[in-house]
Amino acid sequence: MGIHKACEKRPLPTGAIDKLADTIEAELYKVGRREVSSSYIGDLVMEGLRKLDHIAYIRFASVYREFADIGDLIEEVDSLAVRRELVPENQLPLPSDGVVTAVGGRKRR
Repeated sequence: MGIHKACEKRPLPTGAIDKLADTIEAELYKVGRREVSSSYIGDLVMEGLRKLDHIAYIRFASVYREFADIGDLIEEVDSLAVRRELVPENQLPLPSDGVVTAVGGRKRR
């Protein structure tokens, strides 16, 4: 999965994806090597998406990290909820207690 696919249908500011790609490219140039590992690039993408959009981050992470089961996915979502200082401006914070209020006011786990 690529950055564009992970960010598909997300309410991102115009040019945010291009800015992220430019930031990653600049970081790669700073390394100063002709070749870098794909895992290093993937980590840069993950870091950038985490700051940009949590849903896009989870989409990318689910493919990149190959979550084995739903428990791995829940752990990753919980780690985002704990790191509230990284909540992107265009998103509401994730619930920290693992409880999601569904439409109609019911709570679900």
